[in-house]
Amino acid sequence: MPRSSGSLGLDLSLKSRLLFLYGLVVYTSGFGRFFFFPGGEKGLYYGLVMGTLALRGSFFLSKGQVLRGAVLGDLAIAFTGGWYAWECFMIQGFLEAEWRQLIMIVVSLLVVVLLRKKGVADK
Repeated sequence: MPRSSGSLGLDLSLKSRLLFLYGLVVYTSGFGRFFFFPGGEKGLYYGLVMGTLALRGSFFLSKGQVLRGAVLGDLAIAFTGGWYAWECFMIQGFLEAEWRQLIMIVVSLLVVVLLRKKGVADK
């Protein structure tokens, strides 16, 4: 029987995989900023730090340490999605936004929705 994540929703192994994929997407975004946009060093560092937070959260979820995994994952998603939304809508404006900013906003929202989805064991 799959492990339940309590109030978090889906099976823990699925949540762990989803958070792992999110961490890889954040890494990819950081590398994209570094290689394709001028002054991308800060984006690379930010992507590495936030991606690592998400990957550590994934690791803790896979080991059944729900609180640690959820806190690290939530921090990574909140800071990443929040920063991209702030930068896109408040600093640059929507029409001046980079493609990776818009993608990361959508991906962050999707991950939040999927991580909060109630699973069969939670009903």
